[in-house]
Amino acid sequence: QRLKALAQEVQRIDSLVSDLRELNKVESPEMKLHKEEIELPAFLQSFYTLFPETDERKGDLKIDCDVQTCRADRHYLYRALSNVLENARKHGRGGEIALRVRREDDFFVFEVENQGRIDQEKAEFFFDRLYRGSSSRSEPGSGLGLPITRAIMQAHGGEAVIEGRGEKTLVRLTLPVIDPPPALRKNGNRIRG
Repeated sequence: QRLKALAQEVQRIDSLVSDLRELNKVESPEMKLHKEEIELPAFLQSFYTLFPETDERKGDLKIDCDVQTCRADRHYLYRALSNVLENARKHGRGGEIALRVRREDDFFVFEVENQGRIDQEKAEFFFDRLYRGSSSRSEPGSGLGLPITRAIMQAHGGEAVIEGRGEKTLVRLTLPVIDPPPALRKNGNRIRG
């Protein structure tokens, strides 16, 4: 029993170090994105693999996409969305998890909505390094998923926000339709040049 607990702690620390490395890389002004045209309907289908049939807590993933293509770094966009969907699966209250994609003016908007109430006053802390809400302290994970997600979206010139909507939680990721000039891409609180 003690060996199992020790192995789990070693795995948690390994995951934390790996995620810290990735967050530092994404926040670095030297980070290079490898943008390409992404066929969104096909790209989004891959997220069904995050919801295995055997997971009774999973809820059902419903995807509604009104956008055919976007330009982004495929690896990092996948990482950002999978972080948010994993959070919805782990910390939600079951039921449907909705992933919606649409265009709003000069941005593509990716929204993930799940059952589960959050404290709106603490919502902004979810993007802080190592912050873990009370419901997630007993769950595995580094506490860096949402900070990595925000850093990825900011590196693309977009943003990530979270808000409570009654009994639901909504995470909204934005991605510019047209690449912004490098000087306007935010990364954390810095302006990248």
